[in-house]
Amino acid sequence: CASRRGCPAYAAMSELSGNASRPSRAVPASPMRQQFSRRNTSRIRTNDLPVEKNARGVYTGPGIFFACIKLTVPLAYVYILLVLLRELCVGFPETIHAPITHYLPHLDWVVRMMKGSSLFMEIWAVVEAIFYICLKLHIQWLQ
Repeated sequence: CASRRGCPAYAAMSELSGNASRPSRAVPASPMRQQFSRRNTSRIRTNDLPVEKNARGVYTGPGIFFACIKLTVPLAYVYILLVLLRELCVGFPETIHAPITHYLPHLDWVVRMMKGSSLFMEIWAVVEAIFYICLKLHIQWLQ
C-alpha cells in the first residue's frame, strides 16, 4: 500500500495493536499469545512434572547410580576447596599458611594431610564439578 491510511492491512494491524484512528472494539487476548509469553509463567520444578504409569523412580539400578553420583557432588566441591587451600598455603606460606597454623590448627592438620593426596582424586573432583555445572546449565537451557 502506498499510503497507510487507505491500506486494509495497516488498519487491521493498528486495530490489533490498539493504535486505530477510529474507535474499535476491544480485542481479547489470544490464548496462544499467553502461552508464548513468559510474563505469567513460573519455573518448572521436578515435583511438577508428570510421573509415568508404573514408574519406579530412583528405586531402579540407574536411578540409584544417578542418586549416588548426585550425592558425591558436595564432596567434590569440598575436596576442590581443600586442594585450593593447600595450593594457596604452599604458594604463600607467610600470608596464608602462618595464620591458619596459629588460629585454625585443625585446618592446618587437614592441609598437611592433603599434601599426600592422589592426582586421580583431584582429577575426579574437577570432572565431577564440571559435569554437575554442565548438568545444571543444561536444565536451565531446557526450561
